[in-house]
Amino acid sequence: MAEALEADWNQVHLLPAQIEDWISSDHEARYIRSFVEELDMVSLGFAQYYGGGRGRPPYATRLLLRAWLYGYLRKVRSTRKLERACQEEMGFIWLCGTLKPDQNSLWRFWRAHRKQIKEVFLQTLKMAVSLDMIGFVTQAVDGTKIQAVCSSHRLQF
Repeated sequence: MAEALEADWNQVHLLPAQIEDWISSDHEARYIRSFVEELDMVSLGFAQYYGGGRGRPPYATRLLLRAWLYGYLRKVRSTRKLERACQEEMGFIWLCGTLKPDQNSLWRFWRAHRKQIKEVFLQTLKMAVSLDMIGFVTQAVDGTKIQAVCSSHRLQF
């Protein structure tokens, strides 16, 4: 007969007990959190919470937006990869507060809020320009056409 599992309160954890200490103070996830907290979600057209239904609790809109913005920053754009990142990568875990949104919730949020997310990206650019983080330079194009094979799926080694 199998032994029943019981909690062990003397267990030593490798990570600090406070989630705030899990990433450094200059980590890029902190910027994403600060930026999303400053957004006026109502004027952008976001609801207070999103999802739920069929027995699932709804996720806060800010939580899903943080996950998507950090995913774009880290070049994670697939909902399945984003779900995995929210379970395994420390920046995502920290931004989600150890919650693990599933890929269906992430997809439905993105599909329902495409226009609002586009507006959020425009606001990030406006803020970066106002803080002199980026600048605009005129680029001259002479019309030369160069064939390129850029797909990483077709690379042969």
